[in-house]
Amino acid sequence: MVRIFIGNPHRDFIVKRIGLEQSALLRDSIKYQSGEAYIMSPVLADLLPDDFESVAEYLDHGEYKPNLLNEGSDYARLENVEDNPDQKFEAILQCGQLYTTSGRLELPGLQDLVIRKFKTLRPYAAEDFLLITKLFYCFGQPADRGLHDFIVNYAAEHFYKLWDKASKTFKELLEFHTSLARDIFRELVGLPKEEEVEIKAEAVGEEEDENTDRFKEVRDNRLKIKAEAKGPIILD
Repeated sequence: MVRIFIGNPHRDFIVKRIGLEQSALLRDSIKYQSGEAYIMSPVLADLLPDDFESVAEYLDHGEYKPNLLNEGSDYARLENVEDNPDQKFEAILQCGQLYTTSGRLELPGLQDLVIRKFKTLRPYAAEDFLLITKLFYCFGQPADRGLHDFIVNYAAEHFYKLWDKASKTFKELLEFHTSLARDIFRELVGLPKEEEVEIKAEAVGEEEDENTDRFKEVRDNRLKIKAEAKGPIILD
């Protein structure tokens, strides 16, 4: 077993040593004192202990709550997540938080599980979809091309509803992530992916590599985002 110190002030978690093999960053951070294995790292000090609970659960069991049920069928769903706006918002927010956290911890298996769970939550409320897209693109375009294509296709399919119901948030997203905007517009006009579409947007910046300040901003503002979330507008 390995003791992992998370947050500042820290909270410690005990996880199975074998689970840490899924992350080179965590595996290589293991130290020993008086025969006890532990991990204490500045990277982990930036995390919220509440967010790490699901990571610890995944490291030990390969799953985290809410569990994914009936995967691969038309009835795939998350356990105990009913089709109501509040529960879906909580589940979607958890997906966004875990995706960014697992990326920092170099846990591609957890990121893949997060994506699969996220897809079961369709249809999305407009603000919910844009919120999680911001989290998925927190450090630039996701390494998972399938996730990028899914976001692009969904945004293009519901483009006019997103613009009508959440235009300010949608416009900010497109201006900041110009490559995402380019691909959405390509999909809208039916162009092959290799062709260029000129997007006239004054981007604040995009395609960041690992950026601790940006991660902290997402971490510190997540409760504020939740509190300010508008009422659900479901996209068909």
